[in-house]
Amino acid sequence: MYVMLKRFLDPMKLNLNDILYKVIMAGIFILPFLPLIIATSLFFPYITGKALFFRLIVEIIFGAWLILAIRDRRYWPRPSLIFGSILLWLGVVFLISVLGVNWRLSFFSNFERMEGIVTYIHLWAYFVVVGSVLNTGILWSRFFNTAIGASLLIVFYGLLQLSSLIDIHQGGARLDATFGNSAYLASYMIFLIFIACLLCFRTSNKISQGFYSLLILICYLPIIYHTATRGAILGLIGGLLLSALLIVIFARENRRLRKIAICFLITVSLMAGFESIKESSFVNNSPVLSRFASISLTDSGVKSRLIVWRVVLQGFKERPILGWGPGNFQDVFNKYYDSRLYGQEEWFDRAHNIVFDWLIAGGVLGFLSYILIYLALLYLIWRRETNLVTAERSLLTGLIAAYFFQNLFIFDNTVTYYFFFTILAFVHFSSQKEQGALEVSKPSSIDFIFKNKLVIILISLVLILPIFYYSVLGPYLSASNLLQALVRGNQGELATSLVLFEKTLTGSITGRREAREQLINFTYRLVNNPQNEDEIKNVFFQRVVTAINDGISNNNQDARLYVFAGDFMLRTGQFNEALVYFNQALKLSPTKQSILLKIANTHLALGQTDRALGFARQAFELEKDFDQVLISYAFVAFTAGKDKLATDLLMNRFATLAVDSDLLLNFYVTEKRFELVNAIWQKRLEKNPNDLAIWFSYAGSFLAQNKQSEALAVLDQALITFENSTEARLAILEGIESIKSGRIQITI
Repeated sequence: MYVMLKRFLDPMKLNLNDILYKVIMAGIFILPFLPLIIATSLFFPYITGKALFFRLIVEIIFGAWLILAIRDRRYWPRPSLIFGSILLWLGVVFLISVLGVNWRLSFFSNFERMEGIVTYIHLWAYFVVVGSVLNTGILWSRFFNTAIGASLLIVFYGLLQLSSLIDIHQGGARLDATFGNSAYLASYMIFLIFIACLLCFRTSNKISQGFYSLLILICYLPIIYHTATRGAILGLIGGLLLSALLIVIFARENRRLRKIAICFLITVSLMAGFESIKESSFVNNSPVLSRFASISLTDSGVKSRLIVWRVVLQGFKERPILGWGPGNFQDVFNKYYDSRLYGQEEWFDRAHNIVFDWLIAGGVLGFLSYILIYLALLYLIWRRETNLVTAERSLLTGLIAAYFFQNLFIFDNTVTYYFFFTILAFVHFSSQKEQGALEVSKPSSIDFIFKNKLVIILISLVLILPIFYYSVLGPYLSASNLLQALVRGNQGELATSLVLFEKTLTGSITGRREAREQLINFTYRLVNNPQNEDEIKNVFFQRVVTAINDGISNNNQDARLYVFAGDFMLRTGQFNEALVYFNQALKLSPTKQSILLKIANTHLALGQTDRALGFARQAFELEKDFDQVLISYAFVAFTAGKDKLATDLLMNRFATLAVDSDLLLNFYVTEKRFELVNAIWQKRLEKNPNDLAIWFSYAGSFLAQNKQSEALAVLDQALITFENSTEARLAILEGIESIKSGRIQITI
């Protein structure tokens, strides 16, 4: 085999160093197209595809660079404060992950985030390669221009969404392009705006300067504006203001640039009068401006963030030095859950603030090691020996300020991490005293080894294949199998679906949590479908039980898993088992009202009405301002025969018993209190007169009362409402005919 490979390689007369260099450069210049990746064949397609693509390319270029650097010492990395601070941070993160509460999440993360130690190591490897190989200003300009070129495709995609030619993936009017999240798109635009500004100042060509300026004005700014992401837009404005201010103060040699900066400062100052017009119809009719006008401490989003940050401080006090480990904020959130958060997202896994996220993840040690990267970055930007002009220093400082500010309200993803480490590598390069590569070192024994092509191939395979499997191939297969398990299951291919679920549950650690939760939800639907055979139902049911037990054995402090398990048991009629899981969840999150209400519902199912009433009361008394908790309490009271208590609760809050709630509506139907049922349907019609399903349901409630004429009267009124909709009128007329002919009869 050795002879065959040697005969194949030798005639090619290839210069291995040149091949390695070209592979590295190809990978580096492919990565700016990372934001375009949408892996529709994978679970969480906007997240997993980008992360796995980034890891794959980094592993290729790092492997090639490692061999090249050993063979040619000109590409060996040079020391700098940034290089050292990243290494220190990586070492600290590794330590806090090992000592954290769940090392699996800290190392491998999950499909929704794709972060963890695995991603951090790849970011470090990317920084090392780019900081060593892009060793001239020309290369960096070409690289940034490649990023600009890739961004034009993102802009085009966003403009298609803006013109309604392509759907916005997250719904609404906020652009998300290929990110699936408007906040991520806005973060990306921040980097591109500052990169375009940098390129504008790095060239003296008037045409190029005009191109970059127009690109910012007519492409980037409209896109970020239509993301309506308040933190990112405010961060961008603040970063540009800081850059302009620094230029005014320090760029004394460039009068023209200072004048531009002064004009920008004056313009933004005049725009600060937004407060005086925020109540105008112009602002209120704009989905973007109205979001900014709603910013206040009483805004529900702002209030929830403030409450979550208080939760963070509670968790920080418990583990102040080394924290809980990256990715483990959910345990803090559950343990110190504030009942005022009811109605918000139930399972926060991020503090939505970079400072608090790192305080929880790494305690004081982790937070300081992370902040040290910023301090090293800013120091090198403004160090006299750094090869940057004042405008570039000012813009880079503004970029870091904008990026950090917007991260006070959001968190990083693969793309923002990638661009941040790109800026770190650029400043690292710019801080070097000598440009260009180092001199070639004298040959040694190790050089001889790495000049043998076959040895290089074998060593590369031994080193890269395990890393590739655990960081790329394994997660890829799991994400693909999980999505296919759901698709095949929904198509009725249940045996195939089960096999695919099994592969995901026993595959990459990264996807096991999502696979477990998706299996639980899918099996619930499967078990409750009478068309499915009992045998396959039992097989899926037993696999869910095994998956739950496996999850608990790996992390018995996960309140979310206990809730999922309890919900599954409750919905499949295993009430006593449900109580076991819910009670354990309550121990881990004693102030979460939703868990208390689930326990109350389980006791109701068991006929233990007094116990159910006690848990419902406990949930209500934790925080009495939430309507849904009060309604749930009233429902339990009605079911327990405490009609006066339920009536008092509803009348005191709503001044009526006809409260628009599915819970109460179903109860009133069961109890045949049709005057309340009809009142609720009337309220729903007042809110949504163009919802045909409500009209049919309202008519159906009269049929249940044996009031055919009233049901027909409702549908006659529906005909008037939908007089301009042929499809709706045909459906209504068919309903009228069915009622008259007696084909539709509803009894309770």
